[in-house]
Amino acid sequence: MKIIGIAGSAKAGKTTSANYIVGTKMLSMGMIDGFHLDDEGNLHCQGDEITEDGTITKTTRQFSCKNNFRSPEFELWAQQDLWPHIKIYSLADPLKFWLIDTFGLTFEQCFGADKYSKTDIDWERVQFLPGVPTDKKKGKMTAREVMEVFGSCFIRQIGETTFIDALMRKAMNERPEIAIIDDVRADFEAFPIQAAGGKIIRQTRGLSKGLSEQSLDNIEPDAILDNINMTMEESNAELIKILKGWNYEV
Repeated sequence: MKIIGIAGSAKAGKTTSANYIVGTKMLSMGMIDGFHLDDEGNLHCQGDEITEDGTITKTTRQFSCKNNFRSPEFELWAQQDLWPHIKIYSLADPLKFWLIDTFGLTFEQCFGADKYSKTDIDWERVQFLPGVPTDKKKGKMTAREVMEVFGSCFIRQIGETTFIDALMRKAMNERPEIAIIDDVRADFEAFPIQAAGGKIIRQTRGLSKGLSEQSLDNIEPDAILDNINMTMEESNAELIKILKGWNYEV
């Protein structure tokens, strides 16, 4: 099993890169006829689709690589045909599902484009948690702030490697040919990946570091993808060049 950890701050392009690797792998295996990424980095695959009357037609569909709210039919197909070869793992997924189930955050707030929208949770109600910013923020928290506070100031205070330990156990049990971890943000998350023989790619683009990214600069990456001034296409080309340099064929 080859493990790829993609490190960077918010908006660095981590999931975009992970999607591009998956699309490239699916294309090389003949699973699809082609693919492209939209402006948000979502993967769109082209291939054959069988209609209800048995007709085979060419179609393009957005393809969600992660195991989030899938149909049983997709789960069965992915378990048999996709995930044994390549799978994206995310450290924050268990936390996001918990916040959806417990506090009513929406799927789009946790996994989609609404991370910066307001929730019903007040800053005043989380000030007791250790590590919460002391600048006395007030009002409603954004979804991203909720995820950062509960992830960094609550769960990581119990054990900072809680998320990466759980993820590595899952990946080692499933053992896809290529495991991609698309949200590495701290040195203590990178260490177990590298200790297991994996590689870390640090992306330089992104927003200023949040609560969950304070030790990002302590990571010692195996490669740096300096994508600050790159287009998506240029960044993807450099990504594949890095992987080929490691003999990680996709």
